[in-house]
Amino acid sequence: MTPERPAPEAVMSAIAADIRAGRHDEAISRARSALEGGLERPLLLNLAALGLEREGRDEEAERLLRKAVRLSPRDVACRNALGLCLLKLGRPQQALEEFDRVLGLQPSV
Repeated sequence: MTPERPAPEAVMSAIAADIRAGRHDEAISRARSALEGGLERPLLLNLAALGLEREGRDEEAERLLRKAVRLSPRDVACRNALGLCLLKLGRPQQALEEFDRVLGLQPSV
């Protein structure tokens, strides 16, 4: 008998609670598990990418962040994370282009 997977809403809610409580390692772990289980959301990809960056696996993190941006092109957090990752990879021009996109998505103040 295969154990039942938690509902996507429950997974996302638990991750949001982890983030609000400052339990970032737990949020990353939950995100990785959810992705392995087939749940794919921009936030999960962003968190998993953060975990990869912490492990020095920046190229893999970039791939996840690009996937997140493809899923949700207007997601400011994912685009910003991608820009930061590109800076770490030594690609400042691409990072600047990504940051420009982030600014374009922000409402005028």
